[in-house]
Amino acid sequence: MPDIYGLVEVSRGLDLAFYFVTIELEDDALYLKDRSNGKKTLNMMIPLSDMEEFKTHTVFSTQEISFNYQKVNYKFVEYGNQTITLFGKLLERKMLALVN
Repeated sequence: MPDIYGLVEVSRGLDLAFYFVTIELEDDALYLKDRSNGKKTLNMMIPLSDMEEFKTHTVFSTQEISFNYQKVNYKFVEYGNQTITLFGKLLERKMLALVN
């Protein structure tokens, strides 16, 4: 599988931050790993079963993926490299498998 990477927008209430991360899907978890060389780090594991309000959608011809985890919203936006589109397809498959 090719590297999947991009910007993730993390928001809680009025707080908003952006992180450049590598995105990995393994088993039943999503891993976000820092790609900023320590400038603004985000390293975490999110169990797929704990995601809430998961959705993929298109806004002005741009693919977006979003979900909530522990009352924090995570949003991934496609910036032209098609990695978020690939991530969305893979994540949708994993989420459907959890439901079935």
